[in-house]
Amino acid sequence: MKTIWKILLIVFIIIIIGFIIVSDVFDRGQYYSTFTPKEEMIEFYMYKTTEEQEKAFEKNFGNEKYNFPREEVAEVKLFKNRFLLSRLTSKTLSKSSKSEVIAFFNNPINFNWGETTWEVIESEYILRFYNKEDKEIGKIWLCLEDCGMTKSIPFSPNMKYGGLSETGKKGIEKIINKILTE
Repeated sequence: MKTIWKILLIVFIIIIIGFIIVSDVFDRGQYYSTFTPKEEMIEFYMYKTTEEQEKAFEKNFGNEKYNFPREEVAEVKLFKNRFLLSRLTSKTLSKSSKSEVIAFFNNPINFNWGETTWEVIESEYILRFYNKEDKEIGKIWLCLEDCGMTKSIPFSPNMKYGGLSETGKKGIEKIINKILTE
């Protein structure tokens, strides 16, 4: 009888550890599809050429409707994208840093039209944006080292395709360093 309890305990521990690992992987990555509303598909993606698509993005730079994260932000947290440690490394941004981050991601000067060929698991940081109800309303993955790319949910035309410009790379590194030393 003691052997059965030991086996059940070991199986239970393995299940708990497996759940923790799987939930961490899903929390830090993007293993789900996002719904793009029909209106946005038509506005931004139903073009035959890249130039036409870029013009559609440019036409909507600064459009309040598409500013990131599309809702009022109550809190922003910065996470280091580390296996099983991500939630433990969170840093809540001050009001000034929160405003600076939101302004940064809504300024097209900080982004270029380059291709974004990377996976979110390669990112060093994750920024999470929360509303007053403490519900996550936006998420940005930052791949800075040898990458200079971002991915955001929800999408904003202000970020172009997610590639950081030289100005943007310097700007986000300065912001991140400021946040980490606050």
